[in-house]
Amino acid sequence: MKKYNINQEIPVPPPMPKDTVNPVKHMLSSIDYQHEFDQEEKRLDAKIEALRQAISDLDSHITSAKEMCDRMVELAKVVETGCSKLGEIADYITDLKQQIENMVIPAKITPDSFEEVKKRVDNLILQANQQLERHRLQQRQEWNAQNDHLKSVVRENKGVWLSNKVFWWAIGIFEVAVCLAIYFGGNALLSTIR
Repeated sequence: MKKYNINQEIPVPPPMPKDTVNPVKHMLSSIDYQHEFDQEEKRLDAKIEALRQAISDLDSHITSAKEMCDRMVELAKVVETGCSKLGEIADYITDLKQQIENMVIPAKITPDSFEEVKKRVDNLILQANQQLERHRLQQRQEWNAQNDHLKSVVRENKGVWLSNKVFWWAIGIFEVAVCLAIYFGGNALLSTIR
């Protein structure tokens, strides 16, 4: 059986001349041509179907890669929000420290007022500890909320996580598939025009 180059047109037998000596031989050669043409057509259909499947697979990989990028953007926003909250807490603690440093406590100590000064200092320490405990609790709650959000983002993550190597291979295969589709589509269009 002859092998045909894809770029060449598949030869079709010429019509039988009227003055043919052996019409049976001419009919057999026509059947051979038709059989070769059918086999070539089946082979090309199989290649086209394989290319369609590859393009479909690449489309699904690209979709899952886009979903993964969207999840990463969400994760970055969550981390950014958490960092800004931690900055606010640090600023508040700094302000509290400044307020404590600026407090004026009567410095005149006599044996009678020693107990009063001790009570005020103990009260001030108790208030500072309560304030810091409230901040610790608030910070713990925000961290827990942030952790819960991160866990939900990771749990809901669906699709395919591609390594850099697999991602670039997929892009390369997609480009080859597109080039082949353009090439075969252009040849098919040219052959129909001719």
